[in-house]
Amino acid sequence: MVRAWAQARQEAALPNDFSVGLVLGAQITHWDGALTDWVIWLRDTHPQIALMADVASNDALLRRVEDGLLDAAIVYQPRQIPGLSIRELFRDDLVLIETVAGGSGSGDPDYIFVDWGPDFRSGHAMAFQDCSPPSMRFSVGSPALEVLLQRGGSGYFPYRMVGRHIEAGRLFERRGAPRFERAAYLVQPDLCRYDGIKSALDGLGQFFRIGASLPA
Repeated sequence: MVRAWAQARQEAALPNDFSVGLVLGAQITHWDGALTDWVIWLRDTHPQIALMADVASNDALLRRVEDGLLDAAIVYQPRQIPGLSIRELFRDDLVLIETVAGGSGSGDPDYIFVDWGPDFRSGHAMAFQDCSPPSMRFSVGSPALEVLLQRGGSGYFPYRMVGRHIEAGRLFERRGAPRFERAAYLVQPDLCRYDGIKSALDGLGQFFRIGASLPA
C-alpha cells in the first residue's frame, strides 16, 4: 500500500508532456562522472521520462527503495530484502594518488583520509598500521578531492574520479601502494512498474559494468 501510494503521488506530480517518472537514488560519490553521463543519455533517448535524482546515505537509500519511494538505488552495501533484486553494477578501484610524485603517501602530513566504507577502513588500517593518524578526514569524496587539488597532498580515491587528472599530469598514482576494490550494486523492485524505467536502468550498463545478480 505504501509503495502504491508513493508511485501514485509521483505520477500525479509529473510535468506536462512526460508520461512517467523515474526516481533514482545514489550516494553523492556516484554522481561523479558516469552517472551524470547516464542522465544526459536518458534525456536524449527517453524524453518521456521525468527524472528525480535523490542523494542519501547507504541505509537511507535501501529504506526508500523498500518503501517504494525510489525506483532504484545505487549502494555499496546492499542487503537482501524480500521483493527487491540486487545486481552488481561496477567495482571502484581505489588508488592512492598524490599531487607530487614520490611523496610519502599515508604518512604525508597533508594526507586526506576519505571513509569509503568498513571494508576500506579495515584494509587501510592493516596496510598502514604504522602511520600516524591523518589530520584530515572526509566522509564524502568530492570535497576531499577538491581540497587536494587546490592545496596539495595525497589520498585514496576511485580511479574513475581521478583518472582524467592523472592523464593530465595534475595527479600521480603512488607506485607500489596497495589498491582497494569496492563493489557497487543496483537495488530495485523485482517487478518494474513501467517498461521504460527498465530500459532506462538497463542503459546504466553503457556507463557502468553490469554484473551478475547476487545469490539469494
